[in-house]
Amino acid sequence: MSFIKLLVPGLTLAITLLCSPWLSESPRAAAQLSAFNIDSGHWGGEHRIFLTLGRKPAVGREYFSSDEFDLSLNGVPEFQFRIKPLGPQNPLHLRFLLPFGELAESLMDEIREPIANRILQNTPSTKYSLWKNGVGEIELAEPGEFPEELTVAGEFPESELSHLLVEASRDFTSDDSLRALMVFIPDLKSLEKEGRYFSVQLRDLLRRKQVLPWFISPTAPSDLLKKELGRMGGGTVQMVPGEFSKTFENIQKHLLSHYVLSHQPSWIGNVPYLLELKFRNEQQPFIREVIDPGKILPESKEPYPIIAIFLVFLVSLMLVILLWWFRRPRASTSGKIGFVILNPEEKFRFLEMPEKVKNFEFLNELKTRQELRLSSNLNRVNITKQQKTFLIEDKNYKNALLINRRRSHKTLLCNNDVLDVGELVLLYKNPEAPPQQNRKAPIRDKVTPVPGNKPKGPLRRDTPVLNFNGSRQEFPLVRNIITIGSSSMNDMVLNSDEVASKHARISRIGGRWQLQNLSLQEFTMLNGRRIEQRILRDGDEITIGDAVCRFKLERSDSNSKSPNKKESISKAG
Repeated sequence: MSFIKLLVPGLTLAITLLCSPWLSESPRAAAQLSAFNIDSGHWGGEHRIFLTLGRKPAVGREYFSSDEFDLSLNGVPEFQFRIKPLGPQNPLHLRFLLPFGELAESLMDEIREPIANRILQNTPSTKYSLWKNGVGEIELAEPGEFPEELTVAGEFPESELSHLLVEASRDFTSDDSLRALMVFIPDLKSLEKEGRYFSVQLRDLLRRKQVLPWFISPTAPSDLLKKELGRMGGGTVQMVPGEFSKTFENIQKHLLSHYVLSHQPSWIGNVPYLLELKFRNEQQPFIREVIDPGKILPESKEPYPIIAIFLVFLVSLMLVILLWWFRRPRASTSGKIGFVILNPEEKFRFLEMPEKVKNFEFLNELKTRQELRLSSNLNRVNITKQQKTFLIEDKNYKNALLINRRRSHKTLLCNNDVLDVGELVLLYKNPEAPPQQNRKAPIRDKVTPVPGNKPKGPLRRDTPVLNFNGSRQEFPLVRNIITIGSSSMNDMVLNSDEVASKHARISRIGGRWQLQNLSLQEFTMLNGRRIEQRILRDGDEITIGDAVCRFKLERSDSNSKSPNKKESISKAG
């Protein structure tokens, strides 16, 4: 007895645990995906899915909202989605197929008037219609004008029924509605046979057309037929005499309980994905299904498969590589020094450097296909042979050319340097020239001021000085205005062809010193930048022509007098 007492609770617990999955899933058994509208989603467009939730909202509410759901695509949460009930924007379209077949006269009288009244009372959310193969949609003007096709006897072999479903599905006009085909069949046993009732192609067609097939018959359907229609979002209803109106109302309520799920895939192409939808306060999804857009989309609009896209991409890439190969800049194979014209319309032809060249004026004689405009004053861009290559010196006030997309007054050309001469683009080719990474700064002459009259008396320690490269001597600024140039009339004379006769001026303004460019032909630079006028700071580097000096506010201690000795102040000249 003790064993039996323990066995009965144990069996009860085991049966409960084994049946718990079915028990827990029973409230969600009616939730399913019914139809799809992803014709606009070939390449990342919107996917619209019609579905039933299998439950009703809380008391006092008519519909669920999108905020109550969580959507996941391939296990990744999706936040940009909408769930809306059927309405004017997503209507329901019910279509009755003709003929009805050999139904009893009593049933014919019972279904004729309710159907006619609904067809004449279309609403923005629901539309009713009659349809016959070869005729199309049949319109009714009054309930009494019911077409005679309803009473015509007919049979529904499976081949004819499939054909009717296909033709009736293709005849729908709206792409945003949920469609239902109502088929009246006298005897469902005439459809029974081994295997499936409908082909895979027919099921996919009905799904992508948003069509749900419903069979209405006085005979009871088989379990296999219920399963087949349920997989397509439809169903079967057994008519009972005197209850057709109630039966039809139940079908309509079920169809109007559908929602439309809209989301925007983040990928391109018809890629199968796993869709999971659940309520926000629940752990398990009530809908979990793999959606394959490639099988749902119509064959006439089927986009290219991924393999075909990859092949097209591969062929395009090869064509681009071949195009680059034939149009790439070609270096001179003869070892000559010159330039490759990079302008595509010139077909990358080679331009040899002339012998005994002195400047870039030879480019003015170059004939181009598009008559490219060149920079002016190319005769002032000198070319000097140096270090197995050439030194470029641009003597224009505004540079006539750019080297590697930068302005430069003096540059030693390296192999593969790019020169912009107006609209003409040149690539310098010289195998013996140093590479760009080993570029050396151009050799500057050690230009220093000509020794002039020394200032009388000792100088203050805070007297500003100029320290020129190549000289250890300091040149004090003992006047409030000091002119610099190659003329002997200047306070500071620089003997160089790169220095104008009156090139620059350094003047004292208040307690600060200002550098000003006076030449229209040559340049003055401060810390590597061309300037016209700028306040000087301690340690600034000044470039005047090819002379480089550094401005210091105080003289060095080695040249200063003892601090105990009284310093004299030189008068401003």
